[in-house]
Amino acid sequence: MKKGRCIVLLILVILVEVVMAQSPRHTQRNIRTIPIDSMLMSDPFILADPVTRMYYMTGSGGMLWKSKDLNMWTGPYNVVAVDTNSWMGKNPAIWAAELHFYKGKYYYFATFTNKGVIIDTVKKNAIERRASHILVSDKPDGPYIPMKDSIYLPANKPTLDGTFWIDKDGKPYMIFCHEWLQNWNGTVEKIELKPDLSGSIGESKLLFLSSDSPWSKEYDENRNIIPNKVTDGPFLFRTQTGKLGMLWTSWVFKDYTQGVAYSESGTLDGQWIQEKEPITPPNYGHGMLFHTFEGKLLMSVHSHKENKNGRYIRTPQLLEVDDSGDKLILKNKELASGRKINLDKGWRSHLGSTSNAEQASYNDSKWRALDLPHDWSIEPVPVAKEGITLGPFSRMSDGGVDTGQTLGGEGWYRTEFTIAKEDADKRLLLYFEGIYNQSEVWINGTKVHYNPYGYTSFRLDISKYCNAPGTSNSLVVKAVNAGKNSRWYSGSGIYRHVWLIKTDKVYLDEWDTFVNASELKEKEAVIKLNTILHNVADKDSRAKLNIKIFSPTGNEVYSTTQNVHISASGDEPVSISFNLKKPELWSIDTPVLYQAEISVLSDSGETDKITIPFGIRTIAFSAEKGFLLNGKPVKLKGGCLHHDNGLLGAAAIDRAEERKVELMKANGYNAVRCAHNLPSEYFLQACDRLGLLVIDEVFDQWQEAKRPQDYHQFFDEWSEYDMTTMVRRDRNHPSIILWSIGNEIAERADAVGEIIAKRLITTIKNLDDSRFTTAAVNNFWDRRHFTWAKDSERAFRNLDVAGYNYMWQEYEKDHQKFPDRIMFGTESVPKEAAQNWNLVEKHPYIIGDFVWTSVDYLGEAGLAHTLELAPGERNPQFMDWPWYNAWCGDIDLCGDKKPQSYYRDILWRRTAISLAVQPPVAEGKREDINYWGWKNELLSWNWKGFEGQMMKVNIYSRSPKVRLYLNNKLIGEKEVNQENYTSSFDVVYEPGVLKAVNVIKNKETLSAELKTTAEPAAIRLTADRTSIKADKNDLSYIKIEIVDKEGNLVPDTNLAVNIKCTGNGSVIAAGNASYDDMKSFRSFNPNTFRGKAMAIVQPNENKGEINLTVSATGLDDASITLKVY
Repeated sequence: MKKGRCIVLLILVILVEVVMAQSPRHTQRNIRTIPIDSMLMSDPFILADPVTRMYYMTGSGGMLWKSKDLNMWTGPYNVVAVDTNSWMGKNPAIWAAELHFYKGKYYYFATFTNKGVIIDTVKKNAIERRASHILVSDKPDGPYIPMKDSIYLPANKPTLDGTFWIDKDGKPYMIFCHEWLQNWNGTVEKIELKPDLSGSIGESKLLFLSSDSPWSKEYDENRNIIPNKVTDGPFLFRTQTGKLGMLWTSWVFKDYTQGVAYSESGTLDGQWIQEKEPITPPNYGHGMLFHTFEGKLLMSVHSHKENKNGRYIRTPQLLEVDDSGDKLILKNKELASGRKINLDKGWRSHLGSTSNAEQASYNDSKWRALDLPHDWSIEPVPVAKEGITLGPFSRMSDGGVDTGQTLGGEGWYRTEFTIAKEDADKRLLLYFEGIYNQSEVWINGTKVHYNPYGYTSFRLDISKYCNAPGTSNSLVVKAVNAGKNSRWYSGSGIYRHVWLIKTDKVYLDEWDTFVNASELKEKEAVIKLNTILHNVADKDSRAKLNIKIFSPTGNEVYSTTQNVHISASGDEPVSISFNLKKPELWSIDTPVLYQAEISVLSDSGETDKITIPFGIRTIAFSAEKGFLLNGKPVKLKGGCLHHDNGLLGAAAIDRAEERKVELMKANGYNAVRCAHNLPSEYFLQACDRLGLLVIDEVFDQWQEAKRPQDYHQFFDEWSEYDMTTMVRRDRNHPSIILWSIGNEIAERADAVGEIIAKRLITTIKNLDDSRFTTAAVNNFWDRRHFTWAKDSERAFRNLDVAGYNYMWQEYEKDHQKFPDRIMFGTESVPKEAAQNWNLVEKHPYIIGDFVWTSVDYLGEAGLAHTLELAPGERNPQFMDWPWYNAWCGDIDLCGDKKPQSYYRDILWRRTAISLAVQPPVAEGKREDINYWGWKNELLSWNWKGFEGQMMKVNIYSRSPKVRLYLNNKLIGEKEVNQENYTSSFDVVYEPGVLKAVNVIKNKETLSAELKTTAEPAAIRLTADRTSIKADKNDLSYIKIEIVDKEGNLVPDTNLAVNIKCTGNGSVIAAGNASYDDMKSFRSFNPNTFRGKAMAIVQPNENKGEINLTVSATGLDDASITLKVY
């Protein structure tokens, strides 16, 4: 009996010890209820438990808090039971605790550290025993106890921040970090768990390294910037579209910051692609996601800021996020640091009318998530009525042929932003580069602006409408593109960039700053800089204005400082003038740019700074010498250009804007006329960088309408504002040489028109007296009682330079009457190119010619068509459904040359000879070329089905004579008409090689040829650039060509192709250059047109590769790889 009692006592003692070892480590005390903004906690993790309808928060320290509303929290509760006999020891530190519900139980994932055990020493750092571990409970509020024999990770490896995930294979995994202290390049790894989570299976696998991140940074011992070595806080999620993502945290120098990575495979094995930028502002991190009981998706993070004593204070923060797209979007993201912040990302959009959407509380969760720039008119618009809609095209279009059969309508956009606490006293300026059309803007439910003109940029001081720093602000935009309001494709929505500009109370404004560098004196540039220092504070201010000028190579070449006193709520103009020795001059061939850096200095340091690029160049116009650039005569080889970007619609993506300039320069143009509205800022920047002269044009109508709902209804009230905006915004661009006050204005020669012209010109001259004015004046088809001879003078009398639309026949006659008039063709047609250019070269007072148009555009459908008509049939001005392309450009919608472009190369002496072929016209019909059109000819000798028929071959050359050969047989020799540089031959078609040769003094010189190709054999892919930046404003244009076995384009092949894209980007538009192939540009299975199609690829802001594959029936797939850097 005595022995038995001893055994019983021993068992009781053991049981008591076990219970004590696995009970909460401390007694419950100091339980209180406090608001979340009063809590101090690192690594906050929240479980929304549907059983108890309670929120449970835990984190570092191992304590638990409870809440019913996420605002008031009760705690802290001790819920962790530690086995004191395990590797953890008696009192382990607990970090980054998480709660997960799995198979009816609650699991506590946390990092435990036994400070009494050292496992390694690296670079003199003693590394304690630390590992991620799992405890279990039947209830969300514990107690949580260890599972038997549960050692999950190697003892010699410091691991932390383990989290839980069920992968696509259905298996449970722990995802954790291998701490940087041991390997000096932290990792994120996975390890499989047993089905009951009681242990791990096998070895861990690396997912990614800290150094893989493009955004985490630190300094090495030599102050070189290197990738940061820390990995913290992984958390897995899957978006509503099925994309697998991972939140994780590192440092950007001294700022703890939340990043995101996405798995290319959709599984834990990756490849994991890091986002280019963090998802949160600096000093927020260790995030996780949970849904509230109301269905809202929140991210829980801790703020990580240093207090006045140099200690980091960590408080839990809840941020609303959106996972409806492929990527997680932070809805109330604080604005980044810096003066000018881009707001293109993270919008939601709705097409159609709606109620109360301007209110801050409006639920937009079902709206479409997108980034700007955005044009809804070019996107598919499904209409549930067969035969009405094809892609974006619809017979219900109000604009019809004018707008290329596309739809306008009403559209809404919403986003949110938060002002950081350090910006509490800032002046906040919202800047929209362009919204089409009549737009309204609300901040936090208050309407702050209405803008009727879809092409005018506008800026709004929203300081007084914003909520307190740290609180979300709603920004809502409504755009209405209704009725017949445009003669061409305008696009719809926020189609250009949006910015927020933050300044102090004393600030500078780029639009108030003008660097006039248009004068040279004795080889020195005279620089006149004018700016205004503004003060919106309620007290006077004294400041220093520091001005520096930097050369094109970045060297400082001038500096000065001025003391300025600015009255309360006042403005103080500042002007300086100085000479710059040995200036580098901006020109078409050497477009070098200087920079003016203007800073405001106060006792507290630099409070504002702007940088203005500018070019030093002189411009002059006279009837005797023509146009002089830097004192040298230049004939304007011009093209008119609408603002759209072809397959992209009106969306002004930076690379698309730049590419238009590149195309024009590559095809011999040295000047562009922006028809008939303000271009984007980036387009003008590209003209500055690449050397393309610009005519900046503002209006297509004044008081009299061209379409019922066009700008005429707003002209009287808004024209002064819009004209002022154009000049203030654009006057620092050296590429701009002329301001145009209008195009084909109805009242151009009326008394009221003269009054308007004087007013507009006065506005321009008051803002910029360094440039000249013009307008595009056309014949009086709209004023039957007017004549050119009698009435045109009034249209020109107030202009510096006279713009003639299609009136080249009047040049010489008008010069006799007005010998001092400077003239040029503001618009001309391709088929009269020779007549126009011959006069430009002949007379100095005719300074250039601008063809309508340099590049094809959407809308004015079929303006340049050519038809075969029977006797008595009339040729319409436009082409109705299914035409959508104007078809008048020298360059097509995809950027390729059309026949008239090759002809223009002859006129401008860029090439020596070219040839094109016209098929025979059907019997009993005639070829009728519309006024803006061109002959129905192609640079092709593929005419299957025309064997034995007579073809017309047009040879274009400035040579005295040309010869034509077919399959090495001489067809004939003819003189070239020196008025139009054309010689034509009739040739019976047979396949082979057609060759044209210049003949000078009976000797053959340069030649050009066309060759009949073999059958289609392959798909060829050619990218305009195979390396692009990890930036959504960059693009790659990939040409798709059907070629024969020798690599020759097969121009008579029209095939359906299918495009697939993988990797770090996507296809955002695909199509061809046709005028009537109404297929959605977003379908990604376009037809080839004349053997070609186009895919436009946009990167997703992650470095890596983009792989594009194109397939077509009967041909092998073709692929191309783009590098994203």
